[in-house]
Amino acid sequence: MTVKNLPQFSAVNKGAARYALLLDCLADHYPGMLSLADIGRLTNLPKPTAFRLMKALQEVGFVAYDTEHEVYMFGAKMMELGAKALAQNFAVIARPSLMRIADETRDTAFGVLAENDHMHCLLRITGSYPIRTLSLDVGDIWPMGIGAVGMALLAAHDDGFIERYLESHLSLIRHYAPVTSDALKERVERTRAAGFAISEGELLSGMSAMGMVVRFPGSNRPMGAISVAAISNRLEGARREEIAGLLRREADVIASTLSARKAAVSEGGA
Repeated sequence: MTVKNLPQFSAVNKGAARYALLLDCLADHYPGMLSLADIGRLTNLPKPTAFRLMKALQEVGFVAYDTEHEVYMFGAKMMELGAKALAQNFAVIARPSLMRIADETRDTAFGVLAENDHMHCLLRITGSYPIRTLSLDVGDIWPMGIGAVGMALLAAHDDGFIERYLESHLSLIRHYAPVTSDALKERVERTRAAGFAISEGELLSGMSAMGMVVRFPGSNRPMGAISVAAISNRLEGARREEIAGLLRREADVIASTLSARKAAVSEGGA
C-alpha cells in the first residue's frame, strides 16, 4: 500500500485538503475497504485526526462505516456524486461519436450509461432520414435487457450477474416487453456470438435497432452502450454489418478517449 502525502496548502485550505486526501485514499483502494489503522498509515495522519475527519465525512454521507468488519467505504452521497460525474464525462465524450453515427447512417443514435443496475439514456441524436425512431428519451431510465442498447449492456456482464439480475428484475423488464427469462438468455448468447445486439420490432412494430457496449478503460465491466435505431428494412443485409462496424469503431473511440483522460488525470496527480 502506497503512503499518500498531504498536499501543501495554505492554512485556510488545509482542512479541505485533508478531507480530499482521505477520499482519495478510499478511491485508490476501491472496491476494497480500509480500517482506521490502514487510513492513518496510508495518509500519514494521526489516528485521532483521521477518526475525527472520517466521522465528519460519515455525517454528510460521503463515507460509510461497516461496524461488523470495522472498515470504511464510500457512502451513498459519494456514490451519487460519482454517478453524476461519470454521466457528465460519458455524455461529453460520447457525443461526437453519436453525431458521426447519426450523420453517416442518417438514422437515430443513442447513448446510455450503466447506472445502478439500469440504463440511463444520456444522449439522442437524430439523423436526417425522414422517418425517425424515438423509442428512448433523454433522461429515461430503463432496466437492462430491453432493446438493442439494453441487451448490449446485459450481455456484457458475466452469467452469474445475468442470472441474479433476471431473478430480481424480470417483472420490471416485462413491463416494457413480454419476454421470458429463457428468451433473454438466448438473446444474450446471440449478442455475444455476433459481437453486437439487435432488436427487431421489440419496442415499436416495424422499427429495429443495433447496440454496442462501451467498457471501462482496462476492464471488462460495461460502462455504457451506443446504438442506432431505424425502420427495420434499413437494418438488414449488408447494411447491418456496415452499421455494426461503425458502432464498433465509435465504441473503440469512446473507450480510447476515456482511457486517455484517465491516464492524464493519473499523471497530473502523480
